[in-house]
Amino acid sequence: MRTLQRVLASGVLDALRARAHVQVAPESGEALRDEVEAIIAPALRSIRPQLSDGGHRVLRDGDARDAVESVVERIAQQLMESDHIDDIYADDRVIRRDAFRAIRDILLGYIRGEVDVDEDSEKENFDVRLDGLGYLVATASRLLEEHLLTEVLDRAAAATGARLADYDPSRYAATFARVGGAEAGRLAIEEAITEELALLVDADVVILPGMQQVLEVAFGNSSQEGFEAAIERAIARIQRQVTCVASCSIVDMRTIVACLTPLSDDAAERTEEHFGSFLSMLEEELSSLEGEASTESQRPRSPARRKTSASARATKKGTRRSTPKSAPARSKRKPKTALTASSLARPSGRKD
Repeated sequence: MRTLQRVLASGVLDALRARAHVQVAPESGEALRDEVEAIIAPALRSIRPQLSDGGHRVLRDGDARDAVESVVERIAQQLMESDHIDDIYADDRVIRRDAFRAIRDILLGYIRGEVDVDEDSEKENFDVRLDGLGYLVATASRLLEEHLLTEVLDRAAAATGARLADYDPSRYAATFARVGGAEAGRLAIEEAITEELALLVDADVVILPGMQQVLEVAFGNSSQEGFEAAIERAIARIQRQVTCVASCSIVDMRTIVACLTPLSDDAAERTEEHFGSFLSMLEEELSSLEGEASTESQRPRSPARRKTSASARATKKGTRRSTPKSAPARSKRKPKTALTASSLARPSGRKD
């Protein structure tokens, strides 16, 4: 299917490789083209209407040129971040210059009718790369069995008035057919796919990789007042700081299970670090319960008044209680930790 955005993406990469500006990773040419095409496709909405009349002029000055320059900026950034690029041998200015020229020349050829494009497919069909829709979608789509993933894509298409035309598991790319094509349906389809997969994650149909640990409560117990509130405070604290979902389940009065699931690529790379922070927050919050309990027990209370006999008063006044020599010295109290790890597990979740 030779769409205009695909021709443009191929043209940009061909131009950069021909000038030895970039080195594409082995067997990554098609995946890299898909990344560039995903950047170009939405921008054609503002560029296309200006190509029919005065296309040569608007590519020199106008909204179309501004749109192309914006696309070129995003392509240059994507090349810097892409896993499909092994090395870049030109500076950013040169990359943007030659990418702009490649897009300009193809669009001018398109205006003159010199570029062969499947206009019918261009109007209705468009591709969506699942690994380009964020960590949750990329990870969940790899963990789901293919027939379940196809059902997800079908539901997402139906919810947006589109149809799933094809799914290529080797590229994690779905082709959708919709009246108006990508300009009318891409954003809605991408949001619907994300929502459908998020529902499966919430329902534990898909288990994203993360960390969990069984912890023993060193003092206090789950029936203690404020125990669950302390756990909720720790969860809220870690979730404000990192892009993860935290949870903590109570097994029995002295055992809890702490879990942390990353929701972004950066959080996934730093899962152990974030999980350690979560455990520290849990310990801080649960330790505060012990402090509150100690403060309460040490609070001065009014002594109960009682009558004392004269002989008892005399005995108290005239005698001194001695400590037996054999009495052991008081031992210093060792500092306690709120939590003790009894086991550690890190579910793999991810398919190799």
